[in-house]
Amino acid sequence: MKTTLPIQFKREKCIIPEEYKMQETENESFSNSFVQISRWFLLFFLAFLFSHFVSAQKVETLKEYLQNANPTEVNLIENLLNEETSTLFLFNGDSDISGDSTPKVVSANTNSIDMLYSENSDFNNIELIRIILKKPEELSQPIDLDKLSHFKSLKYIQFVVTYNICSDENDIECQKSEISKLASSSEETSNPTILFQVVTLD
Repeated sequence: MKTTLPIQFKREKCIIPEEYKMQETENESFSNSFVQISRWFLLFFLAFLFSHFVSAQKVETLKEYLQNANPTEVNLIENLLNEETSTLFLFNGDSDISGDSTPKVVSANTNSIDMLYSENSDFNNIELIRIILKKPEELSQPIDLDKLSHFKSLKYIQFVVTYNICSDENDIECQKSEISKLASSSEETSNPTILFQVVTLD
């Protein structure tokens, strides 16, 4: 009978010189740093694109919009702007309704914008939201259109500014640029029409 003798292999320990270990550690550290920097740059770039997109809202002056609207819409807007139209007022956290019928207009200052984001049965028939701005610092408080989905009848958002928002009070393009920052949305369509007036109080 033939016997096969086992063959034993001696496992040699691989010794890596210290200078190679240090170089390997440095390369790994550099690689990790590069990956982290790349990730942060990508996140910053995406955030920039997103912020630019959500703030690019088209706005028009109330005057030019009425000039180009059809007679039916002009009549609708004029009725909503009529002082006798039932209105829900939101100011500094308090609310009040003027008129006997169901309100079709909300008039609010910037301190009450958060109240618009809550479910409220008084919002069911609102067609126009009016935001009043009296101070320059209020331009930093935009309204998030994505949080207004519970306004089922909303057609218009009107910003009324009671001071000059641009150095040249006749610079309409500058005014539009400033007002466009006051409304943000991640949706390209289905947003209410954004109108504004600059009514300086002398």
